[in-house]
Amino acid sequence: PHVPGILQRFACEFPRVRVELISSNTRSLKEQFAKGEVDVILATERQLDGADGETLLTQRLRWIGAPNGAAWRQRPLRLAVETGCIFRPMGQGAPDRSDIPWDMVVNSEGTRTVDATVSADLAVTAALDGHASPYLAEIVQNCGLPELEQVRINMYSARGTDRPMIEVLSNYVRQAYGQSLSIAAQSRHADLCRAGDSQPGAIKHAPAVARRRGHPRR
Repeated sequence: PHVPGILQRFACEFPRVRVELISSNTRSLKEQFAKGEVDVILATERQLDGADGETLLTQRLRWIGAPNGAAWRQRPLRLAVETGCIFRPMGQGAPDRSDIPWDMVVNSEGTRTVDATVSADLAVTAALDGHASPYLAEIVQNCGLPELEQVRINMYSARGTDRPMIEVLSNYVRQAYGQSLSIAAQSRHADLCRAGDSQPGAIKHAPAVARRRGHPRR
């Protein structure tokens, strides 16, 4: 959810620099980054990979379903997660560890296919807090579904002759996620004050990448 604001800020500060946004799964983005085809990527991963990266945020995945849906009650549990997405093995592993039978009902790389399946209450999916489609809803934590893993939102920045501009963009990303972390911490503190031992939620993000072309004239 931070990417539009980051790009808008960068465009205002450096109007002569062209920034191209590419949205894909983490595996594809990291391959492009390794080839030098992109300058900055955001990736969702279990761990940090390499010296060019840093962890911006750590969040637990949430089960997502249709509002007032009942798909989470079905056994086998019907899952819908894009192929190639890191959330897919996580969504499969959690039921396995709890001896809950499951069935993957989506074999597509398209997010829209997953959203359509879940919104029709035909399956559930896994997502980061705040990153599910607005017409989907988080499934309550005491519903009997197993807890999902934590993932890291990692940023990788290229090292090269254009490093100054890349670092500016990277700083904008750090600041955006730093504000989110502060808001999440304040929210958690407020929830604890109200509920004592309650377990507040968090925030989430989908992988994206920005590629910069051109040079500023300032």
